[in-house]
Amino acid sequence: MPKLNLETKDKAQELIKAYLETNASDVLAQKINEGVRIHKDGKTLVNKKTLDGFMVYAADEAKKTADKEANSAYIDDSTVYGWAIHYFEEDTVEGTLYNEDGAEYKPPKPVTPAKPATTYTPPAPKPKPQMSLFELIEEQKPENAPNVPEQKTEEVTNDTPPDEELSAEEQREILEEIAANDIESPAVQPQGSPFYQRYMQIQNKYPDHIVAFKRGEFYEVLGKNAEWFAKELSLPLSERDCGFLERVPMVGVPIHAVDIYIAKAVQKGLKIAVADSLGEVKELPKPAAEQSKGSSIYQQYMNAQSKYPDYIVAYRLGDFYEIFGEKAKQFACELDLTLTGRDCGLPERVPMVGFPCHAANTYFAKAVNKGLKVAVFDSPGDNSIELYEPKQALPTEPEKHWIDERTYIDNDGIVHDIETETEETAPAFDMSAFDTEALAKLDELFGEIIDLR
Repeated sequence: MPKLNLETKDKAQELIKAYLETNASDVLAQKINEGVRIHKDGKTLVNKKTLDGFMVYAADEAKKTADKEANSAYIDDSTVYGWAIHYFEEDTVEGTLYNEDGAEYKPPKPVTPAKPATTYTPPAPKPKPQMSLFELIEEQKPENAPNVPEQKTEEVTNDTPPDEELSAEEQREILEEIAANDIESPAVQPQGSPFYQRYMQIQNKYPDHIVAFKRGEFYEVLGKNAEWFAKELSLPLSERDCGFLERVPMVGVPIHAVDIYIAKAVQKGLKIAVADSLGEVKELPKPAAEQSKGSSIYQQYMNAQSKYPDYIVAYRLGDFYEIFGEKAKQFACELDLTLTGRDCGLPERVPMVGFPCHAANTYFAKAVNKGLKVAVFDSPGDNSIELYEPKQALPTEPEKHWIDERTYIDNDGIVHDIETETEETAPAFDMSAFDTEALAKLDELFGEIIDLR
């Protein structure tokens, strides 16, 4: 168990430290004890985190889960411990920054840019009021044209004098009319960062899956899927800048623990598409077409088992012989061996029993003596096979002819003393220890007996 250089100030911090020391990997322990080098403001800095910093981080996370206008929030222990792992594991979470010489880093003060000098711009001249029809006629009238008496006509007036400003409502109506007559070009929407675009390409290809994309030392899930993933596995939800106006929800899982979290997600019924940095994708759980077949070794094993249905097929894999499935259960039960399991590309692990090659003959002999048939393959896909079968007449236990409570003679004439564990060949042995009845039994079995008394 790694020792962590974390200072505790109260009972809560002691519990967090104890959990980290019990569950932190060697990589995480090194991060906590030595800090992590990051680049900021053009410098290489050391990012170190403390339990005081985590308590502030945990309080902020708790506020996010609380109802609006609530003064408190209930957070279970597993969630808080998950926050602790994320806080100390995630390199983007800043603790206290130090220069490489050990001095605490002080960020440079922001420089306020000088305001540019303003220049006077004269107002644009107002347009001349539109001339009326009569003014145009009067302007074009020739000098020698006869005077025509003016006819009374109804005076045409505009509701809005030229020099009077339009109301806000009138301006809105004019703008709406202009907008209706103009064809606006569609606004260019941001596409996001290159990483986000690659992530969405995979997500679109696997719409029913939650995509976990490898990025550095983490696997990341983005968007709505991140919210579901974090909720199902009680993980802290954070955000990432993906080139949009708003940050995108994100949850990250360290590489060394990704198998554990993905296994939990699959157990909860989630479909996961795991993508590495090269874009190679692995679906979990595997598609039904692949699940029905299993791994290549398992398929070869089952093919051999189908050819020898009455035998227990034993495959040599490396330095061990292995037996799978129901035959493994039978073999382990008869020989009192430990039954384990192997991942064979199926939804569940396949029962398996194995034993080292150097002891294989012993196990095969025991199996034959138990009445089992064994078909032994030296390697997967190899046609060479050796069959072990029980003998037609198995040796039986020697018959015992009891002379008294401690002595018996077998069919080969061997006298056995069960107390002294001695053996002698009859009939040439001292008969003084036997009574008349016993001697009669010996005579009946072996004929003439030499009495040495």
